[in-house]
Amino acid sequence: MTKDDLEVLEQRYNAGETTYQIAEDYGVKGPTIAYWLVKAGVKLRPRGVVCGMHLKERDAEIAKLLRRGVRTKEIAKELRVSTATIAEVRKAKGLSRRYKRQILSKRQRAAVARRYKAGATYAELRDAFRGVSSGVIRAALEEHEVSPRVGWVKYRACKWTDSRDRTFVFKSSWELRYAEHLEEQGALWDYESKSFPLEKALRYTPDFEVQTSEGPVYVEVHGWLDEPTRKRMMEFRELYPEVAFDLLGPAEMADLGLIEGHYRTHREARRMSDLRFQFTQKTLNT
Repeated sequence: MTKDDLEVLEQRYNAGETTYQIAEDYGVKGPTIAYWLVKAGVKLRPRGVVCGMHLKERDAEIAKLLRRGVRTKEIAKELRVSTATIAEVRKAKGLSRRYKRQILSKRQRAAVARRYKAGATYAELRDAFRGVSSGVIRAALEEHEVSPRVGWVKYRACKWTDSRDRTFVFKSSWELRYAEHLEEQGALWDYESKSFPLEKALRYTPDFEVQTSEGPVYVEVHGWLDEPTRKRMMEFRELYPEVAFDLLGPAEMADLGLIEGHYRTHREARRMSDLRFQFTQKTLNT
């Protein structure tokens, strides 16, 4: 930090900017700017003075906005205070972060849960309800006992209506492509229609139930498996070896022509295919 830089910092700070506002332009944190100002002999203002209010008046205004459910970043921008100041007021006033639920009315929170169950994504809900945060959406879902979809699908869902006018919300584009494949084949199928109770985990729900002349076949479509999912599937095969089951990984999806061929060399392709072979052998040996 050169002498000229320090002079610029001092001028901006004395003009009323906060250390956090200055830090954004330098790509550093607020305390770093504060350190250099002190090194330059600048006496720092108490937090919140720049907003032009007495500290008690400022804290009361922050508390009022928090109770109304205004987001922290919006308060910081409106009152020209730092998020750290708002956090201190929140703690001092004993305000819970759960106040963000109060941004929406009871009827609106019910609508959020209903639309989410119908397949709306977080982005669509934010547009429909005045740009609310993801935290507000999660609070509304929790209030109405709606389990959020796992992973990125909570933000992006593949919503699709089949030839029987049934609407589904798939967790991935691969599931959607497989559903379209079943439709083209004229197969009778359903999505997440049956759950199997487990001992070590609560339950396991295969993606698809496909009806064949020999009975239902349950199909799981996965690009990769995390450890909890793999364990659930392993336990499912141990407890229900007689159930017809198929696992479609990258190689199998590519063989069906549903995804690009280069996925056959994906790092998860061999692992998924090996697991599929184990499941098939278990079924044959039953």
